[in-house]
Amino acid sequence: MDKLTALAKAHKIHIALVHHPRKGSSDSNPNKILNGDDMRGAGDLYDLASLVVIVHNNKVKKTAINKQEKGIPLTDDEEKALDMPCQLLKVDKQRNNPFTEIIGLSMNRNAMQFTESPNQKLFMEF
Repeated sequence: MDKLTALAKAHKIHIALVHHPRKGSSDSNPNKILNGDDMRGAGDLYDLASLVVIVHNNKVKKTAINKQEKGIPLTDDEEKALDMPCQLLKVDKQRNNPFTEIIGLSMNRNAMQFTESPNQKLFMEF
């Protein structure tokens, strides 16, 4: 992490490091939103990073959608999950900005995109 930080500063570039949480961090509760403490090697990774964004997939909602498509009855928790975002982006740390919040994203299957609302489409020009 020291070398990545030095490289980014020396070349004035951004480096994105993708890191997975500790094994078992969310196994007991699939809806638990992780934080910096759930990162393996958290001291170096978290402390030296300028920005930490945690991506949380709503596994309960994904299961509920799959069951719903197959006509399988849903549990109460699965019914509630259908109204929740499909994915959360948690800005857990941002060194040069006070913004640290959770952004909920829904999957727009027709557009194959995550957007802030289920029916919103992001149009991109190339």
